[in-house]
Amino acid sequence: FPTRRSSDLHFPKKEDLYTAIIELKLKEWVENVIPALEKTLSMDLEPALLEIAQVMVRENKKDPTCLKMMLFSALENHALSRMFFQKRLPLIEFLEKFFKKQMKVGNTRLLKSDEVARAFLSMVHHYILVSQLFDSGLYFKKKESSVLKSFVDIFVKGVSA
Repeated sequence: FPTRRSSDLHFPKKEDLYTAIIELKLKEWVENVIPALEKTLSMDLEPALLEIAQVMVRENKKDPTCLKMMLFSALENHALSRMFFQKRLPLIEFLEKFFKKQMKVGNTRLLKSDEVARAFLSMVHHYILVSQLFDSGLYFKKKESSVLKSFVDIFVKGVSA
């Protein structure tokens, strides 16, 4: 709520405040982040996935409070976490669209695009969690760009010999 002073805001219930925060964050993703990701639809698979991962990390660094709020609410079994997952998330929708296109043009195996999207998302979210909540230098000795590139390589090529 950058345009309003906190003293101007009033929410009758905490859930109303949480709902407003979720809606604001989703609106920001739809208006700002998803259009930035759309350019990856015309890229080759690996550079596109690297760009998507970098955008996700960058956006979470801009506002780490949203992630922390979601984690806290999930740990406390708060209604906020249920509200968040009841919404259709624009990042998941985008990733499903991205992987459907990649499958259609033969760049990936034919799998369920929602499962592939969540698998990729989980790799990047793990990095975001470790880097924002813990001292990621203890776990990732390489620079962020190298870690994300490695994740993309593992995701695209798998781990089989």
